[in-house]
Amino acid sequence: MIKISKKHEAPDLTQGNITASVILFSLPLIISSILQILYHSVDTFFVGHFMGTNHLAGVSVGGPVIQLTVMVLGGLSSGVSVVIAHYKGARQQKALAQSVTTAVALYLLLAVAVTFVGLLTLPLILQVAQTPAEAWREAYIYLFVVLCGTPFLFGYNLVGAIQRGLGNSRSSMDYVLISSLMNILLDTVFVAILRWGAFGAALGTVIAQACAFGLGIRQLSAAGEGGMPLLSGIRFYKKPLKQILRIGLPTALNEVMVAAAMFTVNSTANSFGLVEAAAYGVGRTIDGIAIVADGAMNSAMASFASRNVGANKTDRAKKGLCAALLFSGTIGLVMFPIVWGLCPYFVGYFDSNPAVMASAISYLRHSAFSYVFFLLLGR
Repeated sequence: MIKISKKHEAPDLTQGNITASVILFSLPLIISSILQILYHSVDTFFVGHFMGTNHLAGVSVGGPVIQLTVMVLGGLSSGVSVVIAHYKGARQQKALAQSVTTAVALYLLLAVAVTFVGLLTLPLILQVAQTPAEAWREAYIYLFVVLCGTPFLFGYNLVGAIQRGLGNSRSSMDYVLISSLMNILLDTVFVAILRWGAFGAALGTVIAQACAFGLGIRQLSAAGEGGMPLLSGIRFYKKPLKQILRIGLPTALNEVMVAAAMFTVNSTANSFGLVEAAAYGVGRTIDGIAIVADGAMNSAMASFASRNVGANKTDRAKKGLCAALLFSGTIGLVMFPIVWGLCPYFVGYFDSNPAVMASAISYLRHSAFSYVFFLLLGR
């Protein structure tokens, strides 16, 4: 049985200053999203600095595949967060507990399916991605190990979705921070010292994700006086399952289309050879950090709006959306000159190869113009 103790409960999103509530709730999500991106960028940094361009390209090829999984999970997580937030705002404890139980069953089923299908079709995935011959072995090893750790990836994304639905965006940030630091430590050992290359980077990522999942489960399981029981057996409940899928599937489909477009661009970059594959991987990582507020604000507003609609405060939800748009647009205006002006330093952090740096800098100086529009329009 999982319980949430009172000491872990978050501030009430249906009360207080709207702008402050939106910003304070979204900031931990933005930081968490940056840290999740850093999982891959840390791998990119260590492999690029200690193992060479072929290993860097191998890890870069694996990036969009992992990102596709994360984006689909983000879509489904929106459904989970919205349903849980609605029942939390409406104070329907039984429906809330059934929603959590259903979400656990759904994610468990999907984790097994994605792991099996991913491992079975891995050679085809690398072929479709037009993986350079020099990077094929490293890309295969990296993705194989990461796919084996898919249940941990699903697990800690689910824990984060439940926490957001309950109004607690801080705990998941703390756990991702701890696991990110662990990933850096493990990459230092596995890649910089032991020179295990793509395999070591992937292994460090999986262990770090397992750590985040374990810490999240521990927090959700923390029993205290007045704790609220949420889970008493893994099973599907028809009503919350329909609600989660009705909200989560369209969002996940939208993420799939975005990821498919990104995968196509990545495949095109890979077709030009090792240097371009590595350059696009570096540029995409920096891009991801610059526009990370997009996904975080989507998640924040999904929980904020659903919680207030559940509490019959529709006007507050609408005003929260305006505050979120203003906040996102401001972030875009700030990130544009930073990335455009400092991208040579950012790129050099990952790879000092002059050819890779030139291509990555060119990519970023064109891409930076889209930041404000991307953050305002979302995806």
